[in-house]
Amino acid sequence: MPGMARSIGRGMREFQKAADEIKSELVNSTSDLRDEVNNIRSDIQDNISKTGETLKDTRDDIRATMNTAPSQTGEGNTAPSGEEKASAKDTESKPDQGFTDIGANI
Repeated sequence: MPGMARSIGRGMREFQKAADEIKSELVNSTSDLRDEVNNIRSDIQDNISKTGETLKDTRDDIRATMNTAPSQTGEGNTAPSGEEKASAKDTESKPDQGFTDIGANI
């Protein structure tokens, strides 16, 4: 019985050693691939962030232009129609409706 236990123990150690070697080889062989995937992910996140900033800047520029355009052109003397008022109210109540954070989906 003790001899059988030793044989089983030896077999388990050899199996564990082989499993560790396989795991080590997989980790070593895939490290370059993992690094490349992480670099691509980082580049994508940077581009998403820059695009979001550009969209926000563009939105702010458009809003600033819309707020100052009538006084600069002298056309601010007419009252907006009911439809224009409703459209402006919708825009004011939901300023970021069209700008979603797509970076959260990655």
